[in-house]
Amino acid sequence: MNPQMLSASGLASLLLLSGLASNAAGAALKQKAGRIIAVGKTRDVTFKTIRGAFNDHIDDAYRAMYDTSSYLGAMISERSRAATVLVLPRDGTQ
Repeated sequence: MNPQMLSASGLASLLLLSGLASNAAGAALKQKAGRIIAVGKTRDVTFKTIRGAFNDHIDDAYRAMYDTSSYLGAMISERSRAATVLVLPRDGTQ
């Protein structure tokens, strides 16, 4: 899985660049849970599907961060929006 993390409004979202068709993405979304290792920390997390205005907010953040990137179109495509999930710590902390 080749994820891209973005924090928007203090909440972390995960963009699965390979889309929903990848085995890892499918398993994670089916279970609605997983484990993320970042910055030397391991966290058990819950994934929540997001739609609508929150996706618009994430797209705006990507436009601001990656305006000159040749990958921006893929990051804000309908395929990517469908594969973007909210990442919440399972222990309830943010």
